[in-house]
Amino acid sequence: MKVLIVYYSTYGNVYKMAKLVAEGVKEVNGAEPVIRTVPELIPQSVIESRDDMKAGRQTGQCIRLYGKSSRGTGDDDTYLNGTLCCIWE
Repeated sequence: MKVLIVYYSTYGNVYKMAKLVAEGVKEVNGAEPVIRTVPELIPQSVIESRDDMKAGRQTGQCIRLYGKSSRGTGDDDTYLNGTLCCIWE
């Protein structure tokens, strides 16, 4: 069974979480993780102006895009989608 893990990460933190989820998926007998990211939403000029965003984008460069032309592997059985949430009081 293939498990598709889709994420978006500005600073690299959610990328790290996706990798950890993939490690957990590997622990399940017969499960194979497939990690994909989505197209960038922030303008390139903004990313280039911030060192923290540039570093974050570099962390997941090896991950293929999940999009119109590449829907995971084509035979994914399960989908995991998430993002890091922060709550301030």
